[in-house]
Amino acid sequence: MTPGTNVVDLGALGFEQGAHLLLDRALRQAPHGSRIEVLGTDPALLPHLAVWCRHEGHELRTAEPGEAPVVARLRAGPAAGARLKAAQRAGGPSAAQIAERAPLHWGLAARGALVEAGGPEVPFTVVDRDIAWADLAPRLYQQAAASQWDPQSAVEWDADFTLPGEIEAAVVQVMTYLVENEQAALVVPARLLVQVHPHFRELLQLLAVQAADEARHVEVFTRRALLRGGSMGTSSVGGRASLATLLTEPDFSIASFLLSVLGEGSFLSLLAKAGKRPRGEDPHRPAEVTTAGDPAGQRSAGTSRSRVHAGEVPLETLRRQLAPGPKLGD
Repeated sequence: MTPGTNVVDLGALGFEQGAHLLLDRALRQAPHGSRIEVLGTDPALLPHLAVWCRHEGHELRTAEPGEAPVVARLRAGPAAGARLKAAQRAGGPSAAQIAERAPLHWGLAARGALVEAGGPEVPFTVVDRDIAWADLAPRLYQQAAASQWDPQSAVEWDADFTLPGEIEAAVVQVMTYLVENEQAALVVPARLLVQVHPHFRELLQLLAVQAADEARHVEVFTRRALLRGGSMGTSSVGGRASLATLLTEPDFSIASFLLSVLGEGSFLSLLAKAGKRPRGEDPHRPAEVTTAGDPAGQRSAGTSRSRVHAGEVPLETLRRQLAPGPKLGD
């Protein structure tokens, strides 16, 4: 062995067991231009070493028989660090270090990762911070994630109540209408989800939780509609046409706003009308309607309130987009 030379003794470790990881580490730590001496007893070490060096671009010099126990000497080739020369950081890991624009070649790279140059461009359509991001998105996601609930255990499906036939039919129709609306509220965030660059991950997480919430609402309202053994109500042409506008709105910020503020706000207003006023203030509304709505509506109302708050994200982005516009009267 040559005095002052870095030595890697692999023992009986072969390449199929990770010998190349130790060699790669030693080459990265060795002074630039210096060699490392490789020791090892694995019978296939030398041929595997030759193939690995050729693939990685390293210089290999096989040791002479009289130089045992040295098997070979390696020196890192010029291509060893070339792949990182044009690499760039994908912003920083925290929400405060988000880039103004997320290049398409960053693709699915984690925020803050060192991204090698090249690679495929993933066609995300929402890549600008001003369009996608709001500083309150991380907090809204944390709140939404913390408020998850299980429809099976959170709703008293076995509660004993009886409604007149006409009232039960009305409740079924309302539930049918809500299912239709919640299915739109499920599809819209799912559609928006695939448009947003993963660099804005908290927004993706918020949309994903929102989709999960709406899927749960669909389950709950469907179950309530069928609770007494009947069938679903009627789906109107006008209702479907109105909801279709949410699915066809091309602008990300506007679609988010329509869903979170107008859509979920209408849902909350409907539940409020069903449950706010005591019977004495409205003699034509049986008190049991509130009881019937509670098993399916109260839990869903809580998550819908958080969806309305989530509307602050598109509102903030819309304010930024409109800020440079002309003043009224210009």
